[in-house]
Amino acid sequence: MSVIEIENYLNKIDKLTDNGNLEQAAFHCLYLLRQFPKMLRIYERLGRTFLEMDNYNGALNTYLRLCSAQPDNFLNHISLAYTYVECGRTENAIMHCETVNCLQPDNETIKKDLSAWMEAHSVSFSSDDRLLREFSDGIRAYHKKDYSTACKHFLSAGKKPLPNLPILYLGLSYYEKGDIQKGVWLLESVIRREPYNQTALRTLAVYYSEHDRMKFHRCLDKLTDLDPQYQHWEISNGEISAQHFPINVAYYEWTGIPNTRVRIGWHQASEKLILNDNSKIPAWLDLLPITNNASDSEESVQSLMNELEASDTGELFYINSFFKSKNIIDEPVSNETKEPANIQSNASSELDEAFNYLEHIASRGFQPIDPKPDKNIQGTQKKSDNDSVNNPEQKDENTTQSPTTEDRQMMREAWRCFSTDQQELGVQLYRKLIAKPNCVSAVSEELEKLVILFPENTDLADLYNSIKK
Repeated sequence: MSVIEIENYLNKIDKLTDNGNLEQAAFHCLYLLRQFPKMLRIYERLGRTFLEMDNYNGALNTYLRLCSAQPDNFLNHISLAYTYVECGRTENAIMHCETVNCLQPDNETIKKDLSAWMEAHSVSFSSDDRLLREFSDGIRAYHKKDYSTACKHFLSAGKKPLPNLPILYLGLSYYEKGDIQKGVWLLESVIRREPYNQTALRTLAVYYSEHDRMKFHRCLDKLTDLDPQYQHWEISNGEISAQHFPINVAYYEWTGIPNTRVRIGWHQASEKLILNDNSKIPAWLDLLPITNNASDSEESVQSLMNELEASDTGELFYINSFFKSKNIIDEPVSNETKEPANIQSNASSELDEAFNYLEHIASRGFQPIDPKPDKNIQGTQKKSDNDSVNNPEQKDENTTQSPTTEDRQMMREAWRCFSTDQQELGVQLYRKLIAKPNCVSAVSEELEKLVILFPENTDLADLYNSIKK
């Protein structure tokens, strides 16, 4: 098996598609996708190949993922409109035709070709929507760098042409005109809806490169998933760009035998065989997520702005309600010198404790640390110790409530699962641990922090509540 650079591999796929060798092209796309399951350029080639094969279900699956990562790329919407028509879903096709028209309001060539295609396929706009015109006017102002005017139009556009597009461009406009806090907050809301929105990630990466290195690396990791060239990056003139470097992959020879089984050995040493079906994307891959951009339940731009005005910082990046906009990492507050005027709420105390714990892990690795005891807790502990002296049986019972070395190793592994996006496995490990009486107390402390860090994980919350009961 020869080794070639991935750029050459992609060029070979293009030639195969051009020459009509579609099944072979699909085979190579899916082979590369198993190694780079979120790489955009592979999806682009696979979508084209599926369309050429008249495999519209496969094409729809592919282009929905592309559109979730690049909703501001009008070519994705053209491909989706065509695919929806072939699937008999004209209403969805109209929505994406409108989006193309709004993203390219002054491109007469594209508008002419789009109109001709719509007429040929009996597709027409439902009405001359005022909200669509607002968005188009916003795009014109944005490209002219008149960001104040652009903001007004995007605010008026509401949820048209797609719910998240006005939010994306409004965030970019605020950011470019110098209203950084609003811009970053809106772009973070885009990331919560579309975790791999490439445009939002690029802008946030530039901002966080100077303000929060932890969040910067999270953005960079996602950008690298979309394009491995971001392993080498450069920020210049307020933009982040990937630097070209060779990425070598093994070239898998095409056998011409359909539905063969191929061996993958990078999962486990035991290896396993998987069915090589060239008509669909393997469901077991950690693929680009599909976001429901057309959902009527999405919040409008104005409702988001009302939410922003009603709060000081709003929900923030990735871990909702946890990381604050001020840079706590760069400016740590000393617990020895800080004397608050008022007693903090329990929620604030938990947030501070969780953040300090996370900061320790990020800087020193995954090692167990003892949380700083509260004065009240210390007093309670002293009383318990005295009671233990008077009651030897109770003392012996308390000494057995400490996790064993093996248990602590499992606790570290469970915590590590949450830092490596394996939350389901982490919950399973914690569930095993709380079945042991000597681990309940220690696990409860960790779950209390994790519930704050990952409030969206309902299984984690249920597990924590079961202990508290």
